[in-house]
Amino acid sequence: MLTLLLSSQTWANENLRCSGNDCAGKVSKYTDAPKDMVLVPSGSFLMGIDKVVNVDTKKMSKRQQLRYAVSREAFHDEGPAHNVILDAFHIDKYETSNKKYSEFMKATDHPAPAY
Repeated sequence: MLTLLLSSQTWANENLRCSGNDCAGKVSKYTDAPKDMVLVPSGSFLMGIDKVVNVDTKKMSKRQQLRYAVSREAFHDEGPAHNVILDAFHIDKYETSNKKYSEFMKATDHPAPAY
C-alpha cells in the first residue's frame, strides 16, 4: 500500500500536466496510472450559498420552521455563492487508513496536518 501511495504521488507529479479545458471530460490516457486511481475531469461548480433572506416563518409549519432555522445556521458562513473551477486530478478509489497515511507521511517526510 505504501508503495502504491508513493508511486501514485510520483506518477501524478510527472504525468498530470493539463489544466482547465485541456482536461475537460478526458478519460485518463495514462496507462501507467495506479489501477486504484481514477481521473476526476476538470470542471466548475457553484460553491457556497447566498445569504438567506428573512422569511416570514409564522406561515410555516413547526417542521418547516425547524428546517429553515437549521439551514440558516448551517449555512451562515457559506457565502457568497461563487463559481469554482478545478483542474483535472487523480484520486484513489478507496479510502486509506490512518496507519497507511502515517506510513506515507514518515516515508516522504510529509508534514502532518494541523488538525
